[in-house]
Amino acid sequence: MGPSGFTISGCEISPIKYRPNRSKAILMFELRGRGPDGKPVQRSIIGRFTREYKEDRTPFDLMEELWQDGFGSDSDLRVCEPLLYVPARGLVLVSKASGTDLQTMSESASELLPTAAKRAGDWIAKLHRTRVRNGRVRPMADEETTIRDGVGTAVAKLSSNHPSLSGRANGLVRRILAVARLIDKPSTTLVHGDYLPRNIFFDGSTVTAIDLDGCSLFDPAKDLGKLLGRLAVNVKLYDLPFREASLRSTVLSAYSEEVPEELLRRAAAYEAILFVKQSKREADPQAAEYWLDRAEERVDERH
Repeated sequence: MGPSGFTISGCEISPIKYRPNRSKAILMFELRGRGPDGKPVQRSIIGRFTREYKEDRTPFDLMEELWQDGFGSDSDLRVCEPLLYVPARGLVLVSKASGTDLQTMSESASELLPTAAKRAGDWIAKLHRTRVRNGRVRPMADEETTIRDGVGTAVAKLSSNHPSLSGRANGLVRRILAVARLIDKPSTTLVHGDYLPRNIFFDGSTVTAIDLDGCSLFDPAKDLGKLLGRLAVNVKLYDLPFREASLRSTVLSAYSEEVPEELLRRAAAYEAILFVKQSKREADPQAAEYWLDRAEERVDERH
């Protein structure tokens, strides 16, 4: 987990995501020590504990393959370096991503946001074109269950907060599923699975995507839709001095010279999911209805 001769003299552990009696936890280990030359060295390592890691090392093997096949330290589009897999503990150790995540940049209205949006498009385009095929195939039936559960929970909360929107909200579950199902054959594209701004870090020209546990062979529309949808929410939520359409165009232009219409159509389902979830967070009825309107527009729009 470091250069040869590195001697650890201390370690501070802090929780990033931890709740007692839960099956998942994320901790940060701050290592202190000295390198081969005797100079002080510090290194930050992320430890991810989950029950699934005890049974399946595929996510770790996938990160290793990506690291060795174009997403390592010799590239400015990379993943965190995989360091250690401990199946008995359900533990994976990876290097900590440096820099600032795209969500934080959005919340602070960073002037670098358009550039970061382009680079986010570059990163996901590279992943979708990778030769790495070590991911698990995600069945559409599993995705439908995830969508139905996630949107259903959001709709129930929205209906409780704003009963007048209940009928429209409930109708969206079926329509979102119908759009997501438009893929005509199983995909062999490696997708991130949770490609949201909070999982994309920028440090100068270097882009690092984290949280690759959900990587699988699936529809690339999922990654595009999640990124575009969250950026749209951020523009409105934080009153950003950037046009949503401009950021969207920036991402898509970086992704491909010509994005297939059918891909954009399916991506709209994932944008709509984020809009429904934002709607249920809104205490103001007009704000909730705005995001519900946006969700309906996305699933009904013909690209």
